[in-house]
Amino acid sequence: MTGLLSPGGSVLRDPTEVEEALSVLWGTAGEKPEEERGSEATTRVCMANLVVVGRVAEWDELSAVLAELAREYPTRTICLLLADPVMTDRPSGQVQAAVSSVCHLPQPGRPQVCCEQIVLRTGSRDGTGLDRVLLPLLASDVPLLGWWATDPRPCSQLLAAMRQSIDRLVFDAGLPGFACLLETSRCVTRELGWFRSYRWRELVAGLFDETDRAVLNAIDRVAITIRGNDACDWLDALWMVAFLGGQLTWRAGRVLGHGRFEFQARDRTVEVVIDDDAARGRGLNSFEVVAGRGSFKLARCHETGDEYRIMISDENTCLMPRSIQMARRGRADSLAVALTGRAVDLSYDRAVPLAVWMAEATASHG
Repeated sequence: MTGLLSPGGSVLRDPTEVEEALSVLWGTAGEKPEEERGSEATTRVCMANLVVVGRVAEWDELSAVLAELAREYPTRTICLLLADPVMTDRPSGQVQAAVSSVCHLPQPGRPQVCCEQIVLRTGSRDGTGLDRVLLPLLASDVPLLGWWATDPRPCSQLLAAMRQSIDRLVFDAGLPGFACLLETSRCVTRELGWFRSYRWRELVAGLFDETDRAVLNAIDRVAITIRGNDACDWLDALWMVAFLGGQLTWRAGRVLGHGRFEFQARDRTVEVVIDDDAARGRGLNSFEVVAGRGSFKLARCHETGDEYRIMISDENTCLMPRSIQMARRGRADSLAVALTGRAVDLSYDRAVPLAVWMAEATASHG
């Protein structure tokens, strides 16, 4: 049992071993030198269960995000790590478990705040049987949340089992994750890019604050350029278009090529072009909406930096150029909002069918 508290963990023979290891862990954390007794050593916090599904090869990046997340939203985190090359030759269904805590100091002189982290590793690529190991490890009387950070296609059984019991499931699996967004189940389903792109969507909506509805109804072209080859930037661009189209009741039309789509509006077609240019850096480079003779555009001011210039060419809108600082939202920050945001989001509901259509088209066109 104490082997579970070592960095590499040990083979899990019975789920009750995890609770025993946690008891030892918290007993040790509560011990203080005799001269310091009388003050609290640690504060143990669990606001929810968080089940993370990922690959062993991605663990370093996932653990860094979880360490940041614990500061904003401490949980009992149960990480299901698939495809561990060390375990491929072991008996089918064998699981390696490690138990630890993630702690931070909220401010000097205060006790450190800690939450639990349980890591389960398996050589399996589809996670078969992990749902049965998972259930006894959940803390009671708190929400059950999920962060799916790998391709869900090989893991249909594990995914179906999680959907039956989980309250909210956030996909962070690139284009393959979009295929799961339209499935109906008892849990609330979201895609991380929707929250990562929030500031951009808010800015896009603000471009039209002073315009008449007729201008929105005249939109016939949307052009976005992004820098570098970060897949997250491409997904953010999809969500920006899907948000705009969902608010204006566009319908999916034709796929014109890689990054080129045609939407059907009430009395016209709308062309959308997403271009990943060869410029250095990462993130959004420019966003432009053309509506008849008017245009609404934001573009990066400098090759590096997060300052964008807003340029509006419309006879009914102030033409004074404006600038705004727009920093990229981090993965941990986006995840915290995704896990705790409202369950009913009509803007998301309107956008998701268009986002899924564009994602599937992007995947098929390479």
